[in-house]
Amino acid sequence: MKIAMDLARAQIIEDGTCLLEL
Repeated sequence: MKIAMDLARAQIIEDGTCLLEL
């Protein structure tokens, strides 16, 4: 499921990397 993780990560980056800021 590496593709799913990549898509989720890309979506997080588009959302402004909220998880990284936390």
